[in-house]
Amino acid sequence: MLKVRACLLRLSKGAMIRIVLSMILVVFSTSMTFAQNIRVSSMSYSFSVPDGDAMVQKKHYELLVAQLKKNFKNSVSFSNQSPFYIVPKINVLSNMTAGDMGDVKVMKLQVQFTLENPDLHVTFNTFSKTTNITADNVDAAIFKVIQEIKPNDKKINEFLQSGEQLIKDFYQENCAKILKSATVSIDRKEFSKAFSLLRYVPEELGCYKEVEKLITSIYQQHKNEYCSNQLLKAKLEESKEGYDKALAQLRFVDPGADCYKDVSTLLQQIGTKVNLETIRQFEMEKMIFEKKTEIEKMKILVTHTDEVTVHIDHKI
Repeated sequence: MLKVRACLLRLSKGAMIRIVLSMILVVFSTSMTFAQNIRVSSMSYSFSVPDGDAMVQKKHYELLVAQLKKNFKNSVSFSNQSPFYIVPKINVLSNMTAGDMGDVKVMKLQVQFTLENPDLHVTFNTFSKTTNITADNVDAAIFKVIQEIKPNDKKINEFLQSGEQLIKDFYQENCAKILKSATVSIDRKEFSKAFSLLRYVPEELGCYKEVEKLITSIYQQHKNEYCSNQLLKAKLEESKEGYDKALAQLRFVDPGADCYKDVSTLLQQIGTKVNLETIRQFEMEKMIFEKKTEIEKMKILVTHTDEVTVHIDHKI
């Protein structure tokens, strides 16, 4: 302790100030990093990228989306499967020239985000920020505005955070209507449409038990339709000697489905024409699927309907 004190006494006043400033900077940087890693929403969001126009092009929107994903990946989750879309919009509000040669542009740009569900035709939340930018041209001005979007932007974080509660409020206020619409779709055998209405109702809502009952009903009816459709697809692949693809079409067919006897017959035929590793993978994925809840099964069926490369998360 005496040695440390002696060393401190030998330090000049300037050196002491530099040490203190360095310590403050470290603490500040650590706090900023911590703030940027706080999750503000448990919801997952998708993006809907506009086509753009002559002034604000699609490439600008793609750059804006990339900037959001990069800077807010620790605050929220982004998923292509989410029905809650962030839709960006860039507006050039004014575009004037300045400078002696008139070669500098002074522009007022507005960046907007809307949080919406296009299937329900609902807008949950909006964000808008207007900035004055000096640049050589519109393209450079838009690039500058996009680069100014930082992970510690308080208003964007508030937009993302409040969006979650507004989504929950919407489902709470409209749950009865959603249940009614889903029931009508079930009666019409529009099972995927009915499920899309119900699948994102938050579990903590009072109406969720009714949601679960309807989803169970959807699955029990849809599994027979799904079995018939997948059996036809598998037979088509088998006729073209695409045995691996034929097998993939059948891995999520419920053993309780009406047509499963025909599925079993086809599986026996295909089983002699694929290798043991393919069979092992098929049986593993089928076992995992059968252990899932009916809500989880329905999510897989909806995703898998037109895509044979889907793989189940092997965490049981």
